Amino acid sequence: MLNSPILRGDDLRHFLRRLTFAATPNLEDALADLPADAATARLVAVSRTMPQPTPPACVGGTWTNAALRVRGTSAAQYDAMRAAQLRSDRRDTELVR
Repeated sequence: MLNSPILRGDDLRHFLRRLTFAATPNLEDALADLPADAATARLVAVSRTMPQPTPPACVGGTWTNAALRVRGTSAAQYDAMRAAQLRSDRRDTELVR
């Protein structure tokens, strides 16, 4: 391993925000006074033991870019596609919330 700096205080919190999206007291305690490379290795090792999150049902279907108008599509067909996509997007957004 490289000779990486010991993570403390603001540096540790910054490291945690960048790698875990949150700097909780528990994580700070678990990684306190570790060099950056050892802290990274520990986070990666722990993450490999965690179960994969189940994606919401709304992301399982086929996605189409309704903003692109396919050649041969009439204005009415395009408007109907966009309206259906907007309804679907709003419904899916509410499901994820």
